[in-house]
Amino acid sequence: MRGFRHHSGTLLLHVGTHKTATSSLQSAFSRASADLARRGTLYPETGRIGAGHHNIAWGLVGDDRFDSDAGYLDELAEEIRRHHPPRVLLSSEDFEYLNDRKDRLLLLRRWIHRLGYEPVVIIALRDVPSYIESLYSELVAHGLTQGFDDFVRDALANRRVVIRALWDFRLDYEALVAGFAGVFGRRSIAVIPYDPRDMISRFRDSFPQILGDRDGEGELHTDLHMNVRRSNEEVLRLLALNCGVQQPPGGDRPSTIGLSAGSSVVEGFRLGAAQRERVNATFGDQVERLLKRYPPKRK
Repeated sequence: MRGFRHHSGTLLLHVGTHKTATSSLQSAFSRASADLARRGTLYPETGRIGAGHHNIAWGLVGDDRFDSDAGYLDELAEEIRRHHPPRVLLSSEDFEYLNDRKDRLLLLRRWIHRLGYEPVVIIALRDVPSYIESLYSELVAHGLTQGFDDFVRDALANRRVVIRALWDFRLDYEALVAGFAGVFGRRSIAVIPYDPRDMISRFRDSFPQILGDRDGEGELHTDLHMNVRRSNEEVLRLLALNCGVQQPPGGDRPSTIGLSAGSSVVEGFRLGAAQRERVNATFGDQVERLLKRYPPKRK
């Protein structure tokens, strides 16, 4: 990897986490990239798969979806050097998987510093109960066959969900954030809360130096609602297909696989009162603590 050096600036690394409106944010960044560039923030073309810099994350993680033709760190450095921006914004929720890969984080930190930039790692967190529910719905769409109750039980026991070895979703946010802070430094971490109503405004208000004031020119916006949560009926249908259960004639529900005894489809795939109590007892107020410990630097 060649070394490039130029003037000092800030590189913002938006690492997700998953299920915090990352697709909608990336769509907004991509659509506003020209305006962002005029404001001094480069949202690079290199490494983008769709609207996010997933190819950069996949290269660092070792994901088999990595595509050398989409560009990696050398090509990204060339693009940054050409534009000489005061700020660079990279976004992929798959950067999240690097949290316990110290060797890869050290490589990334050295690459950022060799470019002459200071890193800011942006981590969005949502409450664990809704994260578990949303994550289950998403993973069923990717072939998960585990029933919901078993999924919740294992998630609590392991404090994480691991699928396909590399897909590692940590529910222990303290450990996740500590992995990045241990390499980049505490002052380089910015934790923001997930806002299900308007994550773009939350991001913009947390980093006004990048996106502009609420009433300023070029305000980020999107009319897209990406990755809308699936209905319970749809999750049930996908789960049954994953498990090889054939849908009966007439389009009736294929089965109640994955639901607790006595649960209806309307109630299914949501934490029950006892499950929610266990989740809250396990993880407590970690989101609130991390928001206080790692606030964005508004400058």
